[in-house]
Amino acid sequence: MSIVLGLKFAHLLLFVYWLGGDLGTYYASRWVMRGDLGASPRLTSARIMLAIDTVPRLCMPLALATGVNLAALQGRLIVSPMTVAAIWTLAVVWLALAWSAHHCRGRTNSARLERIDRWFRQLVAVGLAMFAFTVLASGTGDSTWVAIKLLVFDVAVIAGLAVRRALAHFPRALAELASQAEAAPGAPARRDTSLALEGSLGRCRVWVALIWLTLLTNAALGIHLLP
Repeated sequence: MSIVLGLKFAHLLLFVYWLGGDLGTYYASRWVMRGDLGASPRLTSARIMLAIDTVPRLCMPLALATGVNLAALQGRLIVSPMTVAAIWTLAVVWLALAWSAHHCRGRTNSARLERIDRWFRQLVAVGLAMFAFTVLASGTGDSTWVAIKLLVFDVAVIAGLAVRRALAHFPRALAELASQAEAAPGAPARRDTSLALEGSLGRCRVWVALIWLTLLTNAALGIHLLP
C-alpha cells in the first residue's frame, strides 16, 4: 500500500469515527435530558455520552494532519516538508491534550487540563485561519480548494469551542446528579439539577449541528461533489 492510499484510508476512517462518535454522543445526551428517568440511569447515560465524546476529540487533530499531508503529497497543497511536519507535531500535541483531558476527567487537575485544551484550540483556530488565507494567497497547486477545506475545518474547531462554553455548568450539574443517584438510585433528579443538565445540553444543539454540517461539507468537497 502506498503512503497516499494509506493516508486516504486513515482520513476516511477518521471522518467515519468522528461523525459516528458525534451522533452517538448526541443520542446518549437525549437520555441524559429525560426528566422521566431516575437519577441513576441518567448518570449512566451521561457517562456513556462522555466516553463516546472522546472519539471525535481524538479524530479532529488526526483528520487535520492526514488531510494536510495527503493534499501535499497529491500536489494540491504546495508547502515544504517542514510545514507538514509542523502540522503533524501540532496534531500530536493536540491529541495528547485531548486524551489527557479525558483520562483525568473528575480528578483535581481536570479543570486545569480543560482550560489548557481550550486555550490550545483557540490558538489552533486563529493559526488555521491564517494558514488557510496564506494558502489562498499563494495561488499554487489547488490553493482555493485547500483553503476552503481548511476554513471549513476551522469552523468546526470554533463550533467545538462554543460547545464547551455552552457546557460550562454541566460538570457541576453532573456531580449533583451523581450525588443524588448514590443517595437514591431509583428516584428522579432534583428539578434544579434537571434544568441545569437540560439547559447545558440544549444550548449545544446548534453548535453540534454546525459541526455535522462542516463534516458533510468537507466530505462533499473531498469527493468533488461540490465545485
